[in-house]
Order: sequence, then C-alpha cells, then structure tokens
Amino acid sequence: MQITSGLPEGFNAGAYDMIVVGAGYAGAVCARRLAETIGYRVAVLERRSHIAGNAYDCTDEAGILIHEYGPHIYHTFNERVHNFLSRFTKWTDYQHKVLANINGTLMPVPFNHASLKLAFGDERGEELYQKLVETFGRDVKVPIMELRKKNDPDLAEVADYVYENVFLHYTMKQWGQTPDQIDPSITGRVPVFVGDDDRYFPQAPFQGMPQEGYTALFEHMLDHDLIDVFCDVDARDLFEIDETTVKIDGKVYGGEIVYTGPLDELFNLDLGALPYRTLDMKFETLDMDQFQPVGTVNYTTSEDYTRITEFKNMTGQVLPGKTTIMKEYSKAYTPGSGETPYYAILLSPRTVSSMSAILSASRT
Repeated sequence: MQITSGLPEGFNAGAYDMIVVGAGYAGAVCARRLAETIGYRVAVLERRSHIAGNAYDCTDEAGILIHEYGPHIYHTFNERVHNFLSRFTKWTDYQHKVLANINGTLMPVPFNHASLKLAFGDERGEELYQKLVETFGRDVKVPIMELRKKNDPDLAEVADYVYENVFLHYTMKQWGQTPDQIDPSITGRVPVFVGDDDRYFPQAPFQGMPQEGYTALFEHMLDHDLIDVFCDVDARDLFEIDETTVKIDGKVYGGEIVYTGPLDELFNLDLGALPYRTLDMKFETLDMDQFQPVGTVNYTTSEDYTRITEFKNMTGQVLPGKTTIMKEYSKAYTPGSGETPYYAILLSPRTVSSMSAILSASRT
C-alpha cells in the first residue's frame, strides 16, 4: 500500500479495476475485501488529508489521543465483523458508560435502577423499580411508550420523568426541533432499562477500543499490495457522470466505482442538498488527571452543548496531570461551507427515487 498526498503526474485510472471514493469504514473495508478476495487493483481517493473517515484519531499537543470528529465507541453483535476487524487491531477492554447531568445530578442512561433512586429518592425509586420488574421482568429495555400503554400511574410517572428530563431538551438541542416537531414514534422508543447494568451497550458481546487507535486500524486494513491510497483528492473534480458513461480525469472509465461520500454532492447538488445536522466541537486541555467519571456525560436539562467527552476515560491512556475534553454543540448543516455532515435527516422517497434513477441510467 502507498498513501500519498494528491495524484501523481500521469495518474491513470484505467490501471485500476476499482475506484473507491472515501477512506472511512465503508471505503476501507470494500478496498480490502476487493483486493484480497478478488485480486482487484484498487485506488482509494480521499479528499481529506487523512484516512479513517470520521473515526480518525490523533494525538493532540498535550500528548492525549483524541477522536477528531467526536467519540467513536466500538461495539457489535456480529462475530464475523469482529473477527474481520480483529485482523487489524488488538483491543483494549472498554465498556462504554454514559451519565446524564439532570439538574446537576449525574444519572446513568439508559435510565435504570440506580437512576430511579437518584431521581425519586431511595424509597420511592425502589417502589417504582419493583413495579417495573413485576410488569416487564428484569434486564430488559422497555420503551416509554410501553410504560404509558399500561395505564398505570406509577409507570406513567417514570415515563413522564424520562421524557422530560432525559429526552426532550436533549433532543431539542440535538435536532433543533420544538416539542411539536419531534416525531412521536421516536419519542416512544426512548428506553428504560429494568436492571442494574449501567453499560450503554449491555447486550453487545464485542466492545472495546482499538489498542493503537482507530487510525492505526485503518492503516493496517489498507496495507495491501493491490491498494493505493490518495489523500487530498476530491473525486468530484475528476468525475464526469452522464447518462451513459463515467469519465475520470477526462477519460472514460470502464471499471467499477464504489462511492461512499455524501450522495447529493455526487450530483453537484442538482437535486438539492440533503439535510443534515452538524457539530461544533470545542476541545479543551485541562490541568487535572480526570474531569468526569465516565467517557461521556450528556447535558439533558442545561447548557448549550449536548455532551462532554473525556478521551482518557475511553482509551485508557495514562497521562498524569493532563486531560482533554470535548464539548459538542449541534447545529444545522450548511452545504458547501466546509462543515462535516454528521447526522442525516430523513427525506422524501421522491428525492431518493430521483437519485436512484440517475445512477441507474448512468450504468445502462
């Protein structure tokens, strides 16, 4: 594998069986699988200056390993996925935990046995917990919609508290919506965990952190004799797509292309920009060993930011006297501004059909 900045003089796309656009998870996995299982020669084009997509991590000026685009927590139920990724990294045991800062009190989320006691007091919290156990059993996630369906005032009290203090204000900040704009079906799926397990992914059998970081994982994945990676290359500047052909750098390309970037940008926004939410991330390095007890604290009832991440709590890095935190501020995404589109907002089937029709026509 070679990773270079920009395309070399005389670059010939025709020398490659496959062009992969994007060196994030989708692009890197495709490139590796195509190279080693089919023997394809693959060129990976990445417009950023680095590989690994939004999972990219790096060391900051304080020497702390940070996730440049926000926290990424590895977890999966799929043994095949785990075995594939484990070829390229060893894992550090990490069980992700999240606390919600609710009016100054830190409570586990998803809302659980301990959360009930913190919210309602030991005695009342235990009463409510036993009612949940009697109704739904132990160690299960129950959507608040199911609590409300029981027409039980105790269960409704729990559902209302979780909706108001864990979900509502956080969601308004995250998605920029007023309560009447929030889809009721989403509201109803907010869970309560009937049990004591305070892990965020309690049932995922495979979870942790890449021992050397995510970027190193991607470096190993892309390290193959048949893969070349070109960073600082925007495929949109090279591609010409019409109803019958695809040209790369002015020449008709007869191979296949795997495109993993934003779909609307592939069409130069001709069908309009797809809606996203983006984030302003504010990194702060503090002169202390630890800022908060867990990797992520959600601010569900206060503050303009949605959450604070402390990276040392997730990576297990030992660096006395210094820690780096990151505050996330959610906002609307502006196409063409250089912002990163993080969270997709669902759009009409008509727009999806229009894009699919253009793609299909270009392949006939």
